[in-house]
Amino acid sequence: MGRMIARVFAVVCVGGGVGLLTWGISSAIMSDPIPEQAYLVGLFPSASAVMGWGAGILAVGLTTLVLTFREQPPYGPWEE
Repeated sequence: MGRMIARVFAVVCVGGGVGLLTWGISSAIMSDPIPEQAYLVGLFPSASAVMGWGAGILAVGLTTLVLTFREQPPYGPWEE
């Protein structure tokens, strides 16, 4: 059950990270300002900040996804 919740969290993080990266890159290329609603949050003052948050969230999602697919070795005779 825990792995399933972690995988759902990872997929949401990957989607959010890709979305933020796309938004930051497209606004930087087209020289569009970040909307005022994002300024109210205080996390996204510029396009580079949006790209940084997107890359960080994407990295968390990918790391979580990789760790959930990792197999745990069986216990040895000396481990409990």
